[in-house]
Amino acid sequence: MGYFALEDGVSTSPLDGALEISEAQYHEAMSAIMSGRQVTIDGGFAVRDKQPSEHHDWENGAWVDKTPEPEPRPLTALDVDIEHDRRANEGKTFTVDGYGDIPLEGSLRTQTVLLALKDTARDLQAAEITAPVLFLTDRDNGDHNLTPEQVIALVDQGKAFMQALHEAKRALKAITPIPADYTADSYWP
Repeated sequence: MGYFALEDGVSTSPLDGALEISEAQYHEAMSAIMSGRQVTIDGGFAVRDKQPSEHHDWENGAWVDKTPEPEPRPLTALDVDIEHDRRANEGKTFTVDGYGDIPLEGSLRTQTVLLALKDTARDLQAAEITAPVLFLTDRDNGDHNLTPEQVIALVDQGKAFMQALHEAKRALKAITPIPADYTADSYWP
């Protein structure tokens, strides 16, 4: 009587394609099969865990996960909107002539405050007030006292930035398909 292994089994009779094994290997294989493992003769006799999934290949004595990468979901206009909003909320640093740099974020609340401040600046300008009487706290919590003219210039720069941001968003949405690198600075102001 002999002992033989084949893919996923053992036998005491010679079968086509079976590999002759020792009695110890036969008992090892039987024990493995009883515990839910499997026998292989691919590359020689071995006992191994069962294939974890159809995407696993046996390589160099171990299961290797070959699950294919899922296809990325197609980018949509919503992705571009989200990037637009992120950039708007992050804002930008604007340089005000005669004053210097002022970092502003572009949330709707800040835009509303700035437009109201510009309206006040126009009233003060009409009253010929040129002193730095308008107060503004920037994105980084820095305080600034600005003249009406400086406020108007600052808000106009912010409006131009927001318009350019909006135009960049529209241009990206018009591209089919939306470029994978749509978040790159080269697409945005």
